[in-house]
Amino acid sequence: MLKIEIRGKFNSERVAKHLTPALFRAVTKSCLLIERDAKRNAPVDQGRLRSSITHDVYQVAPAGVTGRVGTSVFYAPFVEYGTGQIGRRTAAVQGVRPPTWYVHSPQAGHYVPLDKAPGLRRWLELKAGYKLEPTGKGGYDIYYKGTNTILRRNARWWYVSGRAQPFLTPALLRNQMRIIQEIKKAVRQGLKEHAKG
Repeated sequence: MLKIEIRGKFNSERVAKHLTPALFRAVTKSCLLIERDAKRNAPVDQGRLRSSITHDVYQVAPAGVTGRVGTSVFYAPFVEYGTGQIGRRTAAVQGVRPPTWYVHSPQAGHYVPLDKAPGLRRWLELKAGYKLEPTGKGGYDIYYKGTNTILRRNARWWYVSGRAQPFLTPALLRNQMRIIQEIKKAVRQGLKEHAKG
């Protein structure tokens, strides 16, 4: 997360009138830079992750503007930070630090609910060579493709472990200096307009 604070002794209402629109434009432009870069670098299977990356910009105080870039797909943190020990190592090598709430399990990965992950079910069938049949009990019978040999009965979860494929953090880091320049330019522009009266 990049946080920039601008401090000074100003008549806040008058300054906000000139500064806020300039900051809003600068933050929007900065968010678009990060969003474009993240979309360019997001790994693609079905394209859901890439297409879900978006930004939001809003005013939080008289002269405060906040921008966020992110995604709402539930598996985005698993892609960004990896899973298990493989994820921990690959994230560290790429210089990505997971947030404090994200825990790499020492066992290796995490479990994904099959009923909530149609992309995972497609992947299991198309690329891993399994056949999944709903059981009617909320789970899936998983067979080896082309046989009647059952791998798992009434499976509800699938264990996943994988390397980190960061796309958001590097996008922020690559554009950090451009963002700072945009904010500086916006502050100068807002203060010039304020000085004109």
